[in-house]
Amino acid sequence: MTDLLLIAGTALCALSVLMAAVAVARTEAPRSAAAMLVLGILLIFLGAFLSPDPFVVQDIPAAWRHLMAGTLSL
Repeated sequence: MTDLLLIAGTALCALSVLMAAVAVARTEAPRSAAAMLVLGILLIFLGAFLSPDPFVVQDIPAAWRHLMAGTLSL
């Protein structure tokens, strides 16, 4: 479960950067990008909080490796 939250959080943060760039290029306010960034950060913190082990930054790449290897479990 914590791996899924970390993956979803990092994906939302990455997408928010792209959405902000598109919004600025269209001369619009990047409101939705800011909301996605906040939601992504909240998901990362929630994943770190729910983890039974102490959280380290290397947990995020490890979660992506579990996803790519197919060993991700709830």
